[in-house]
Amino acid sequence: MNFINTISLLLFSLLFITEAFSTHNKAGEITYKRLNGNTYEVTITTYTDMGNSGNGVDRCYLPVQWGDGRSDTLPRVNGPADSTCKHAGEKIPGTNYKINKYVGQHTYPGNGKYTISMGDPNRVHGIRNIPNSDKIVFYIQSTLIIHPLLGSNSSPELSFSPLDDACLCKGFYH
Repeated sequence: MNFINTISLLLFSLLFITEAFSTHNKAGEITYKRLNGNTYEVTITTYTDMGNSGNGVDRCYLPVQWGDGRSDTLPRVNGPADSTCKHAGEKIPGTNYKINKYVGQHTYPGNGKYTISMGDPNRVHGIRNIPNSDKIVFYIQSTLIIHPLLGSNSSPELSFSPLDDACLCKGFYH
């Protein structure tokens, strides 16, 4: 009977370990650049916690909503291969994070305002100003406006990594 109780306790404990290490998204952005006509190259960049990327949450592909009623799945295109992905992202030196880039092309049907978005249920846990952050979908979006008077349209890009740590009662600038 002790053996069965021990095995049961071990299996029960593993359920909680899986839950504790099932999140990893720390930050991200969606950028785009016009290739020609209404065709754009879109890049989803995510920053992930390497210490919490177990249990199949490290993504070889990410879903994208193009904003025109269509969707797709974009492959990760940076970093060396690992046992599960053709590209496994790149470690950011001096940190426990990695940068992941997912790239695809899409042709829009015409002029208009399009919200390009991505949602992934694996947000990092422990964000102090988002209660139960690991239970809230990690969501990023970017707005593309195609208009003949605007000319070529590309998105702004972050100059620095958005991985920041702020201190209580101290000024914080990014």
